This record gives sequence, C-alpha cells and structure tokens, in this order.
Amino acid sequence: MLQPKHFGKRYVRRDCKIGETVSARADGPGNPVFIVGSATGKDGIHGATFASADLTEDSADDLPAVQVGDPFQEKLLLEATLEAIQTGAIVGMQDMGAAGITCSTSEMSAKSNTGMRIDLDKVPTRQADMKPFEILLSESQERMLIVCHKGQEDILKAVFDKWDLECEEIGEVTDTRMLEFFQNGVRVAHVPSETLVLGGGAPVYDREYREPKYIQKISKFAANTIQKPKNYLEVAKKW
Repeated sequence: MLQPKHFGKRYVRRDCKIGETVSARADGPGNPVFIVGSATGKDGIHGATFASADLTEDSADDLPAVQVGDPFQEKLLLEATLEAIQTGAIVGMQDMGAAGITCSTSEMSAKSNTGMRIDLDKVPTRQADMKPFEILLSESQERMLIVCHKGQEDILKAVFDKWDLECEEIGEVTDTRMLEFFQNGVRVAHVPSETLVLGGGAPVYDREYREPKYIQKISKFAANTIQKPKNYLEVAKKW
C-alpha cells in the first residue's frame, strides 16, 4: 500500500470533523433544491439492473446503461462540496446513485417527512429532448442533490462557480410528503416519497417458519455433563 510520503507535498489528508458533515435530508419546506456537478445524460439509465443482467449478443443496445465516469469532474465536485459544507448554507446533500434524481429526492424527503416539487426543465442535460423518465432515472456520475437554506442560494452558487461546476436550482422542499415532477409545465409524476424508499412503503412479508430440529438438540446440550478425561495428553493426540 502506498504511504503518504509517496505522494510528496501534494498529498493532503482530510480528517472528518464533528459538525462539518451534512446528512441526506430535506428539512424545511420552502428551502430550494439544487442539482450540482455534471450534466445529466442518458448514460446510466437502468444501470443497477444492467449490472446483474445476463450479457447477450443484444447487450450492445444497452450501452447507455453503463455510467460514464469523469475522474477530473469527480475531483472538482469533491473539493466543491467540502467547501460548500463549510459555508453552512447546506441543509442536506446526497449523491445520485441508482435511479438518479428519483432516488435522491425520495430518500431525502422520506427522512425529513417532507416532499419536493421539481422542475425537470431546469436540470442541465447533455442531450436535447430527454424524456422525463430519462432525466429521472439517469445515473450519470459526478452529481449531487443539495437542499440549501433559503436566502443563502448565492453563497452556494459562488462556491460551485469557483470550481466551474453546474449549480442549478431545480425545485423546492414542500410539506406534502409527495414528490411532484414537472416538465413543460405538465406534472409528469406524483408519488409519495416514502413509497419509493426501501423499507418505507415497500411491502413487508411475515413468512411462515419453524425451528430446525438440530436447534432443539443444541439447546439440550449441557457442557457440565461431559466427563473429564483422566489424561488430557492422550485425548489431544487422539483428536
């Protein structure tokens, strides 16, 4: 493993300090919601399912499911988000993994018992005429969803402008516990935030079960009933 000295003076160690982190929450109805980092493209759509799918001759048609990473953008986003946290302007923040905007908006809202109203027209995109489901499910890398304190939007924008990264206000937190997504002024999706969160609105099954017989035998076992050998050395050699 490379030690810090191998990196010379360029190596910087960042220690995470108490009070200098943010949670993936969407507290405060009326607070603005921002998307920061790279633009949203068609890459990564169904990325989570593609990862576990069988590869066939037709798999080439599924290439958009493969996320296109950009290490340089990742580094910029890392530095920018760390600096943005220091400003105190951020209420909550979450990266966009599987299911992209859909995942981040639902998880952050569900944790805070709030909702969000999102305008998909304001999401920076790489391709023109992207459909609502493509913007919502895209798993393009190097993107974060941020809830900012209302009135501190300019502070947040200044940080990301400094790092030459997209920082667009795409909606606001609501008190409805609903996710509402709009495109061209039309509401294209309306769903409870908790319903989309694993363990939240998902059904829970109480399956039938019975105790295995070997468990009963184990429970009857008592170590004090075992007779102690007279010669431990002979027993050790035997086994």
